[in-house]
Amino acid sequence: MVDMFILIVPPASGDELQGLKRGVIELVDLVLVNKADGDLLPAARRMKAEYTSALKLLRKRSSVWHPDVLMVSSLESKYGDQVWKVALDFKKKMEESGKLFLKRSNQQNACMWDYIKNEIMTR
Repeated sequence: MVDMFILIVPPASGDELQGLKRGVIELVDLVLVNKADGDLLPAARRMKAEYTSALKLLRKRSSVWHPDVLMVSSLESKYGDQVWKVALDFKKKMEESGKLFLKRSNQQNACMWDYIKNEIMTR
C-alpha cells in the first residue's frame, strides 16, 4: 500500500521509453530521473523531457494531481528539497480533496480480498 507512487529511472537506458511498461507509467504520481550529474546530466535532461511528454499523452487519473518529472542526484545532493516539496504538495492536495482517504480505502479493500483469496487457496 502506498500513498504516492514514485518511479525512479536512470538517465540513459538504451531506447529510452521503449521498454517502459504502460501499466507502470499510468500509476505513477512522480517520476525521478536519477544520476542527474556530471556526464549524465544532458542525458538526464533528455529523459526528463521524454517522460514529461509521455505523461502528457496519458488520460488524467485525478483532477487534483498531475504527475511531475524531476531530476535527482545523490552524488551532488541536488534536487532533494524539490522532491520533498512535491511530495508534501501531493499529500496536501490529496488530503484536502478526500482522494487520499479514498485511495487508502481502496488499497485496504484490495489487500483484504487478496488475503481472503490466498487463505482460501491454501486450504
